[in-house]
Amino acid sequence: MSAPSRPVESLLARLEGVRSQNGFYRAFCSAHDDRKTPNLDIKEGEDGRILLLCRAGCSTEEVVESLGLKMRNLFSSNVSSNGRGGGDGGSVSDPRPAPPFSCTLKAYAGAKRLPVAFLKSLGLSDVTYSGSPAIRIPYRDQEGRERAVRFRRALKQHGPDDERFRWRSGSRTLPYGLWRLEGAREAGYAVLVEGESDCHTLWHHGVEIQEFISLALK
Repeated sequence: MSAPSRPVESLLARLEGVRSQNGFYRAFCSAHDDRKTPNLDIKEGEDGRILLLCRAGCSTEEVVESLGLKMRNLFSSNVSSNGRGGGDGGSVSDPRPAPPFSCTLKAYAGAKRLPVAFLKSLGLSDVTYSGSPAIRIPYRDQEGRERAVRFRRALKQHGPDDERFRWRSGSRTLPYGLWRLEGAREAGYAVLVEGESDCHTLWHHGVEIQEFISLALK
């Protein structure tokens, strides 16, 4: 009779693109559209716990749910091939230290399926905000002058309060995309969207590329 598989092996069987790293595993994250660069780190703790960290910003809870599991399944003897398990839940540590907020231009580009070079052409850049990686998004007026700056600190909202974004001190909120209004005048209309990422996606795909403004006034 073959020996029962370790809990981490049962979990790895649910993932794609698994490869062994130096003391942990890396795979494609099942909680977001992770197809080009594996972003999920998996490690088996000394006490048998399975430790998860999505480098693109997905929470442990989101990863676990996307695999059809419960948080209790990350503990020793609680992961089975069919996802059924018992045991008590508890806190789960990450395989390596990570800041509470982290968002890089590369991760943002991957999540939105946009080229990094295109985002840089719009003025977006990587910065450090409160000690953590973030994206700097300049807001320009109709003449193209920078009037405000918004920082994106995470790809997804975590918890009841949305703290993904922060305005630079002294910035006054204004619509995003004002420097493209000339194209809207030529077309005779403007389309209003929710946030900057909507603008980036539409502009990249050339859908009336200069006619979009975001009312990102949160």
